[in-house]
Amino acid sequence: MALALADKKLHVDEISKRLEANKFCMLVDTQTLTVHQVEDLRAKLGEKNIKLKVYKNRLIKRAIDEQGSDSQLAKLTEHLTGPTAMAFTDGDPIVAAKVFADYAAENKNLGLKAVVYEDQYWTEADIKEMVKLGSMAAIYGRLINGMKTPMRKLTNSLKWPGTKLTLTLKAAAEKAGQ
Repeated sequence: MALALADKKLHVDEISKRLEANKFCMLVDTQTLTVHQVEDLRAKLGEKNIKLKVYKNRLIKRAIDEQGSDSQLAKLTEHLTGPTAMAFTDGDPIVAAKVFADYAAENKNLGLKAVVYEDQYWTEADIKEMVKLGSMAAIYGRLINGMKTPMRKLTNSLKWPGTKLTLTLKAAAEKAGQ
């Protein structure tokens, strides 16, 4: 179905606004999914506040071109073949990628194309590697724990001589009291 010029401009504006408002943009191929599978995927995405919409490739390319050729988004244009769905979120990018990777593992009909997150471009292989890291909260937790461990060891090392002296004096006092 051909779109009128005004409708095309509205779609390009919609895509541009979503690209500007969201840090995470993913291209996926949903062509071979059944209607039930697409509805199931959308339900899973909705739980994580991820929007999925199918656009014409020419309109996506036009919206990306409006963002500038120097942005990472320009790399997405090479993936604009066949029907393309765009996913957007301003939430945790790894959680979003995990939803798609998990669904693609269950349904071989879902094709992961590429992601742009802030100024980073991820291929399908990168998406699968990022999913292994866990959520951003988990990454930050591991980072903070890694920073706390040396401090904890230092604190214990500094505390030990005083603790050893206290235990020695206590043992001497108990021996003297007997």
